Amino acid sequence: MTLWRTDALDLMPYMASVMFSLRLVDAPGLGTFAVDPGHRLYVDFDAVGADPQRWTPRLCVRAKVTTFLRSRPDLLHKMPTDPVTAGKGLPSPRSWTNAMAVLGELPANDEDAALLVLTGCVGPGAATEYLAWAATASLYYPDAVLADPDIVDWRGSRPDQLFALVYSIAALVQIRPSSPKGWLAAIRVLEAAAAHQRADVAAPAVKMLIRSKPKGVSVPVSLRDAFAPLFAHSGRWAA
Repeated sequence: MTLWRTDALDLMPYMASVMFSLRLVDAPGLGTFAVDPGHRLYVDFDAVGADPQRWTPRLCVRAKVTTFLRSRPDLLHKMPTDPVTAGKGLPSPRSWTNAMAVLGELPANDEDAALLVLTGCVGPGAATEYLAWAATASLYYPDAVLADPDIVDWRGSRPDQLFALVYSIAALVQIRPSSPKGWLAAIRVLEAAAAHQRADVAAPAVKMLIRSKPKGVSVPVSLRDAFAPLFAHSGRWAA
């Protein structure tokens, strides 16, 4: 829930008040999630978190778009001055959010459909720039990396590629049911990044995972040692 509320602020500020008003209710057997008029959010965590195929493509899209907009903040909100152009797709937090929702449902290799969706949502200029960037920013499959962090070329991959990878892994762990095993698997991925001198790109994901640490689980000493130079004064190492 913390991740969803944070995303509301970052990507959907116009929805933040609604997201912060929701009260999370565990609803085993529901099979999905739902909101009632009293702003209660019912979630069947076993159903929505058990199938990685249902969530991972969406998370990869979100990680890619978020990383792209971090590198191109000028394309987050770009209002044209021409009234004719202003009536078409244009970059804005709302339109990027809509684009992510649709892209997450498309086959990963359907470039024609992706171009059509992006052009309609954010306009042809931003669409072309994003697709050109995405073509060189391919992500590893998060579940495969969780199983074996050594498949990642930590030294040879670009920082933005690695940031998108660790962000998607941290987000995937946060939306799944709390599991010490899954949480520790994600920690091992971040330790692998630090071991290959990529602690800087993994630092935001470390903070995300520490905030979602399962009850009864301590932060591993190995993680403390790997990121100590970055977090010595952050106060993030509570057991």
